[in-house]
Amino acid sequence: MTRDRVLGQLDSNRVEVGVRAAALALIYTVTVLTGTAKELLPQLVLLTALALAAVLPVRSRAMRKWRPVVEAGLAALIIGTVEPYDSSLLPYLVTPALSAGLIGGWSLAIITSGTTITLLMAPGALGPGFLVGTDFLIDAVQWSLLALAVGLLAAWIRRMQVEVPGDAESYLEATRLLTQLRDLSRELSGGLDAVSLGSTLIDNLRIRHGVSRGWVFGHLPGSVLIPVASGSASDVELVADLSPGTPWSRAADEAQAVNADGALSADPSMSGAIIPMRIRETVVGLVAVERRGQRWAAEELEDMNRTADRDAVRLEAAMLFDEVRSLATAEERQRLAREIHDGVAQEVASLGYLIDDIRAQAPPDVSPQLARLRDELSRVVTELRYSIFDLRREIGPGASLTSVLTEHARRVGEMTTLAVHLELSASPGRLRPAVESEILRIAQEAIANARRHSHARNLWITCQVDAPAVYLRVEDDGRGLLPPREDSFGISIMTERAERAGCSITITPRRGGGTTVEVRSRPLTRREIRVQRSKKEGEHDDTRAAR
Repeated sequence: MTRDRVLGQLDSNRVEVGVRAAALALIYTVTVLTGTAKELLPQLVLLTALALAAVLPVRSRAMRKWRPVVEAGLAALIIGTVEPYDSSLLPYLVTPALSAGLIGGWSLAIITSGTTITLLMAPGALGPGFLVGTDFLIDAVQWSLLALAVGLLAAWIRRMQVEVPGDAESYLEATRLLTQLRDLSRELSGGLDAVSLGSTLIDNLRIRHGVSRGWVFGHLPGSVLIPVASGSASDVELVADLSPGTPWSRAADEAQAVNADGALSADPSMSGAIIPMRIRETVVGLVAVERRGQRWAAEELEDMNRTADRDAVRLEAAMLFDEVRSLATAEERQRLAREIHDGVAQEVASLGYLIDDIRAQAPPDVSPQLARLRDELSRVVTELRYSIFDLRREIGPGASLTSVLTEHARRVGEMTTLAVHLELSASPGRLRPAVESEILRIAQEAIANARRHSHARNLWITCQVDAPAVYLRVEDDGRGLLPPREDSFGISIMTERAERAGCSITITPRRGGGTTVEVRSRPLTRREIRVQRSKKEGEHDDTRAAR
């Protein structure tokens, strides 16, 4: 912790200067009143110089930390070597202990006070004037204990004081951490893609233990499993069940791999197992595996547990990175929505009022053109409102894909003349956040296309979520597919989003007129996984070469 944040709103430097000034003022007053100032003048000068040196700024953090200990030792030597002994100098011993408590907490306060009493009580170490008589012994112990109490009090204040870092400092710290995360992600051999990492783990289990197919789930707080990756010879979709007494819940609660015969797929010839991914005692994911034939032996379960544990940190880092990326994307979308609303939308709307004024004074033959221009501006403002609406729609921890789609469809029905028909179903499990976001954006694009171009009267939206599977269909009864424009990227963007979500997308004419957009989840093929990995490795190589 840096020095200027030790006491938050309290300035520790001012406190230290003030206490030293008060201690010196007390000592000078007492010596003047007792008539010993002249005899103690060398010690008074040395203590004053020591106090000034103790509050001078230093760059070295180590020197700053250990300076109270050195100050306490020097003060003890100055006071203890006075001949004859005079107790009026002892109050200064409080000041280094106070500094130690403010700077280093309990431990440094104790070390400083211990240094003080040790040097004061070392018999005859520094001359005949050192430790003379019982009075000196009693006074030295009392002031050393008082210094310890003050140091501990300062340490308690330091601990209890709430830190209030400045806004700029918070952003600097965030920048430092994000920079480290960016540089680290570039150097990691497997990157920070949860799907690739999960697929790699399944491949390792296949090679080492003959796994036929496997599934990786991230384990979130609140007993929620998020599908991450799957690898199998067939398109088998698995639904995790964390109900009490199931192999899933036993593996998560006991943090041990368990056999799960008959609890995974319906194929009786397959032997299943659930393997927790552990970071110390915390389960961050579950791996379900199956193979044809014999049941998993205890030794095999242990070995698979060790293999999964080695990848647990990678998976956790990848999921956290996904969350950070999603939060950053959501914040950027909110920022764009605010800028469009406060900037372009307002300016375009003001142009409409200007056209109204011109139209009121224009000749009759110009009025129709101005009316068309006014209608076009109104349409642009409406589209901007829809864009703001789409940008602000996000999926968060408390809102699932189906709930956000329900709200989106309701608002579309309110804002347009379309009759929106909604059919939704969802299992308790959640899709990966990245998949939910991509599916929502595809649905928004399909709905926007139907609203803008189809001249439809009805819109049908169907969404079925049975994690890790998802199915989306958006239909309209409009004029159907139009020839694509050269400047139109809607279909290609939807296709890219579907690929990132591990889904297939089809856009076809609807029977009876209109257009149908369908998105279906599918496991990534081995070839697609290899292509993804090669792309990431190429990006890493390019980054290293550039650096």
